[in-house]
Amino acid sequence: DNISKEKRLGTSIREFVKNVVGKVFESYDDTLIDSMKEKGYQIEKKVPRTIVTTFGEVSTNRRRYIKPDATPVYPLDEAMGWQKYGRYSLLLVRNLSEFATKVSYRTGELAIRLFAPFTISHQKLNQLVTQAGQEFKKQQTSDERYIELKQAKRKPNVLYIEGDGFVFKGKNNKKLEGHRFQVSEGSQEIGKNRKQLIHAKDFVSLDRQTALKELTAYLGNTYHLSKTIVISNSDGGSGYEKAVFEEL
Repeated sequence: DNISKEKRLGTSIREFVKNVVGKVFESYDDTLIDSMKEKGYQIEKKVPRTIVTTFGEVSTNRRRYIKPDATPVYPLDEAMGWQKYGRYSLLLVRNLSEFATKVSYRTGELAIRLFAPFTISHQKLNQLVTQAGQEFKKQQTSDERYIELKQAKRKPNVLYIEGDGFVFKGKNNKKLEGHRFQVSEGSQEIGKNRKQLIHAKDFVSLDRQTALKELTAYLGNTYHLSKTIVISNSDGGSGYEKAVFEEL
């Protein structure tokens, strides 16, 4: 019947796309040969790997490099951000995590089975979201995250900072208090009656001091503010008084 025909067509298209993406990964691996040899590495062998991506479950062969007194490396894995023993790509985990905040895990499992080029259980979806949250928190609070920042510090004429607390429901309908600070350089027109913030960044945490610490680190590593007008805004509630913004 027509439904079966479309299913078969979809299967063929997905298989074709997965094969193409696998070849693209191998071509990208080819481009890394010269730089690895310049670092003193030699190709040991090719090793297959399967990774679940937004394109589906993709299999590829990538090179393993070795050199004396060094741990063997897979430069393609590092370039793509594939974790050791990990099965899912970074973009896929990010998308799944965002999706899971809107629906229950069981509903997410059903939607993925119906519309995505891969399947995942609701238990695994829960596990991925938890791991992604832990990894994001670790990166967000790492003292080394600005070490390799190569861009010159920005010097805007005006910088806007606002902050406020909010309450939301957690597990078992438990009320939790969150804290959010936002910094931007103003807004710009992107269409009729539509605006977009310029270089906006949010800092959100269950702990106000943590969010404030992250905002302070970001400002110090991103901006030269000696000639900048800083405009702040809040409702003046506890933790968001004028003195807090003056300290910033």
